[in-house]
Amino acid sequence: MKQHLQFTFLFMACLIGYAFGQTTISTNFTNNNGSSIITFNFQNTNTSDVIITGISSCTGTSVSNTATLWYNPTPISQTTMAVSTATGWVQVANQTFTGVANTTTNVGQPMLTGLNFVVPAGTTYGICLSLTSSLRYSTITAGSYTFSGGGCNILTGTNIGFGGTLTSGINNRGFLGSVDFISGTQCTGTPNAGNAVSTASPVCPSVPFTLSMANATFSSGLTYQWQSASASTGPWTNIPGATTSAYTTSQTVNTWYQCIVTCTASGATSTSTPLQLTTNTFLNCYCGSNSTSALDEEILNVTLNTINNSSVCGVAAPGPGSLASQYSNFTTSVAPTMLAPGVSYPFSVEIGTCNGNYSNWTKAWIDFNQNGLFTDAGELIYSSPTYTAGPHFETGIISVPTNALQGITRMRVVNVETTLATSVNPCGTYTWGETEDYFVQIVAPPTCPQPTALNVLSSTLNSGTIDWTPGGSETQ
Repeated sequence: MKQHLQFTFLFMACLIGYAFGQTTISTNFTNNNGSSIITFNFQNTNTSDVIITGISSCTGTSVSNTATLWYNPTPISQTTMAVSTATGWVQVANQTFTGVANTTTNVGQPMLTGLNFVVPAGTTYGICLSLTSSLRYSTITAGSYTFSGGGCNILTGTNIGFGGTLTSGINNRGFLGSVDFISGTQCTGTPNAGNAVSTASPVCPSVPFTLSMANATFSSGLTYQWQSASASTGPWTNIPGATTSAYTTSQTVNTWYQCIVTCTASGATSTSTPLQLTTNTFLNCYCGSNSTSALDEEILNVTLNTINNSSVCGVAAPGPGSLASQYSNFTTSVAPTMLAPGVSYPFSVEIGTCNGNYSNWTKAWIDFNQNGLFTDAGELIYSSPTYTAGPHFETGIISVPTNALQGITRMRVVNVETTLATSVNPCGTYTWGETEDYFVQIVAPPTCPQPTALNVLSSTLNSGTIDWTPGGSETQ
C-alpha cells in the first residue's frame, strides 16, 4: 500500500510538472540563409491560454545585437510581407544580447527571455522575430511545415514564412530555433499588475513603442485596459483599443501610462505602477543607415545651395557614428545651408568608387516636418531617373514645400549598388554604397517669392527683354 501511494504521488507530480512546466518547440530546418527577420504562425490548440516565455534563434555574427518580437492577431497567409504597425503588427518586446556566430547549425541561442506573452486558447497569432542585423534562417521548399508540442504548433511554409527585412519580406523562409511556453492557469483573487514598462525611454515623437508590464503575474481570465494622463495624479483616461497585455502606441508630448488588470472570475482589479515617458528631440531620433561593405560605390560630393562637401574613400567623417566608406555624419562639420519654403534649389551628387564599377541608384530625403522620420509624404526630394553603372554625377532641382517647418533639420543622401529604386531606403543596411547625413536650416519664406521659368525674348548689345512665371505679386 505504501509503495502504491508513493507511485501515485510521483505520477501526479509528473502530471503537474507537465501541466505547468515549460514546453519547448524546435524546428529542424537547415541553416543556409539570413537577413534581419523571420515570420511564422504560433497556434494554441489548448482549452487554456499559454504564455510564451522565450525565443531562441541563430545569428551570423558575434556582436551586440537587438532582438524584437512582433505579433499579429491575424494569422499570416499572404504572398507579400511588410511588418509595421500600419500593417497590423504589434511590437511585444525587444532585448539586447551578444551574438554567437552560427551559420551551420539550427540550434538557436536565447535572444528573448523572461517574456510574458499570452496566446489565448484556440488562437493562432502571426509571429515575427527581427534582429538589428544578421538573423539566420532557412530557404525552404514550397509547402507547409508543422512543429508541435504541448498542444501548440509552429506553422510555417509558403505564404507564412518570410525572411528578408521588415519592409520587404521574402517568401518560403523557415524559422531556425525554438519557442518556450508555459500553460496559463486560471486567475483567482486579486491579480498582480506589476509595473508599466516600455520598449523605449525616452521615446521619439510619432515613433511607435510598446507598453507592457514587468513583475506581473499572467494567467488565463485576465482583461487589460491601458490608461494615459498628463500627470501621475491623473486624471486618467482609457486609451481606446488598448486592451491587451502589450500595447503599441506613439506620442508627441510627455505622457504617463498605467494598466488596469481585472480577473474576470473574481471581479478584482489591480493597477500597475505608473510610468512616465518623456519625448526626445527629433534630432536624436533618426534611424540608422549604412552599407555593410566599404568597397565599391562612394559619395564623393554633395552640393546644395551653400553646401559643397567633398570626401574620399577610406576616411571616416568626423560626426558621431561615422563608418569609413559606409556612413558619413557631416552634421557636426558642415554648416547647415539655409533653405526657404516655396523656393527651388539645384542639387548634385558625385558618385565615385572605392573598388569596382557597378550599377547604382541614389536618393535623398529632408525631414521637412521635423518628426525624426524620412518617410512622410514629400520628404523624398531626389531619386535617380534610372540606375547608372560606375562613377557619375546626379543632378536635379529640390523644391522646399511651403509648409516646411522652420529650424534645423536633417538631410540624408543614400547611394546603393542596385538596379531597383525600391532597394534604396532611408533606413536600414545594404551591402555596397554609402549614406551621408547633413543639417539644413529651414528659414522664413522670402517676402517676394522667386519667379520661375525665366525666358529671354530678345537681346541686343545694350538691352534685353525677358519674361517669367510670377512666384507671387512681384511686378516689373
